[in-house]
Amino acid sequence: MKKIYTILFLSILSVFAAASENKTRTHIPEWQNEKVPSVGREYPRTSFVNHTEANSTLSDFNNSPFILSLNGKWKFEWMTPVESKPAGFEKTTFDDSGWNEISVPANWEVNGYGTALYTNHPYEFCPSAPTPPALPAHNQLGLYRKKITIPENWNGRRIFLHLAGVKSGCYVYINGQKIGYSEDSKNPAEYDITPYIIRNQENIIALEVYRWSTGSYLECQYFWLIIFIERDLSLLSQPELSFYAFSIRQYLDSPYPHFLFCFDLLHSNTPFSYT
Repeated sequence: MKKIYTILFLSILSVFAAASENKTRTHIPEWQNEKVPSVGREYPRTSFVNHTEANSTLSDFNNSPFILSLNGKWKFEWMTPVESKPAGFEKTTFDDSGWNEISVPANWEVNGYGTALYTNHPYEFCPSAPTPPALPAHNQLGLYRKKITIPENWNGRRIFLHLAGVKSGCYVYINGQKIGYSEDSKNPAEYDITPYIIRNQENIIALEVYRWSTGSYLECQYFWLIIFIERDLSLLSQPELSFYAFSIRQYLDSPYPHFLFCFDLLHSNTPFSYT
């Protein structure tokens, strides 16, 4: 009987210890929490843009009145350690007049911020004996700010922020409001920013990019380890009722004289589901 009580007591302790650990993990920043790869990000979908004419995309994917490129010059501040981040940098009232500018997309190190590293199999931040999810104290941080105005013909439509590739961990803010986070740096991340945009007025988009995040443990590859917004940034506009994602399947029918072409709607930004 004494043995049974001892086992029961130890089991209760282990449950409380696990609960305490989970509670602790939820109170640390997302870029340090291996259990949180993203926050607020839209479900992954097919890449496409709405158009007003069927043939308008034949020459240029961006040839649409419902895509707004955010590429170009952004206000930029680079810092290490990350604790030196200025308070309220994401707010509309923040004064960034003393900041430098950087192109988007562009690499930090090529523009003079930090040092490019090249490795084979070791982690660049921990050449030996890595202890995931621990990250180095000398992490680096890049802050971005850009002013944008929403086109008038987007009124009554939903607006999505599309980040085609940001390495490694990235927080997104709109007009001082935290929208989300993602550390899946080689895949697109989209956010529905419709509730946070002010129509017919200037808006502030702010990005908080960390060189290393817990996702970096999945990015040990044989290449130059450089940090940047490596692909296009843009705003996309869709009607309230619209396709969200789809798949296209092609088959040959027996005895193979014809192709079968199938189009399936997988997901919609409405409560309805179509196939």
